[in-house]
Amino acid sequence: MTKLSYHAFLRNLSEQMDNAPFALFMDQLQIHKSKDTLAVYDELSILPIFNVSYMPELNPIESCFSHVKRVFNRERLWALVNDFAFDVEEEISDAFDVITPDMVMKCA
Repeated sequence: MTKLSYHAFLRNLSEQMDNAPFALFMDQLQIHKSKDTLAVYDELSILPIFNVSYMPELNPIESCFSHVKRVFNRERLWALVNDFAFDVEEEISDAFDVITPDMVMKCA
């Protein structure tokens, strides 16, 4: 995503909100915090609310995502070492299959 495409997204989102002021919660990605982007928030009456920097203990869903990443990376490494075909989309789907309802409940 480029800065210009993000600004276009913000303008489109503002239009969908009938140009009414609203808050937008997002991560610490630099494009979200640039001087130009802060000006667009101001122009569109968007209140940016930034999540804290990566702190899994404050964002429990990160625990679930770490399981997904571990499974995906393990399978990718196995495929590379064994010169085996690796279907990224299928492996992502399979990696998300490790998430159980119990794991999700612990994130709440």
